Amino acid sequence: MQWSQAEGSCKFNNKHLVVMETEQEWEFINKQIQTRISGKENEWHIGLYRNLTTGKWTWIDGKTVTIDKWQKDQPQDNNFYALMAKESSGGVKGSFRSIRGDINRGWICEEKTGM
Repeated sequence: MQWSQAEGSCKFNNKHLVVMETEQEWEFINKQIQTRISGKENEWHIGLYRNLTTGKWTWIDGKTVTIDKWQKDQPQDNNFYALMAKESSGGVKGSFRSIRGDINRGWICEEKTGM
């Protein structure tokens, strides 16, 4: 699924794409994806996007990004959504990569809390 479709699928189930505000949350998700497969690329849509109003990367629940897990030379200026990779081409596990949004990948939903 594409990013917007993945978010729609999460919303249909009263969830949203995963948000990682702390190092501990990122570590938990990273550990989980190491045991899973999502196609040959092993990347998943996460709830990180570029806010069109501010131009800043923001979590889907409106919270500011407080952890830096971007792959080298990321995010790209012309991209608006993010994926989390099982392992990047540089061998880094759990890093983020920006995309345009029209890429089909797996996705990670989480329960909505405090919204």
